[in-house]
Amino acid sequence: MKPSWAEERAEMSVWLSSYTQGINRWIESFLEDPTYEVSKQKILGQLDQWISRLQEYRREIMMMKDSPVVKPRSRDTQKSSGTPTRDSRDD
Repeated sequence: MKPSWAEERAEMSVWLSSYTQGINRWIESFLEDPTYEVSKQKILGQLDQWISRLQEYRREIMMMKDSPVVKPRSRDTQKSSGTPTRDSRDD
């Protein structure tokens, strides 16, 4: 059974958060540490790896089944439909 859109979104969130944390750790460890020698070639190679992996993940996301986004009703819609809102209730 295929995961639901909500499950896929949660998976994307976890993956992207972890991925960006890894990038941040690399930056802190290698670029922000003045005692660590890093060449432009190493930086460019690392960027190429990150871009490649993000492109792969982008393709995976594109293949996921999308679901329509249900927008929450606005306050104006609630008032016109007779649904009580906080402002219209007697306290």
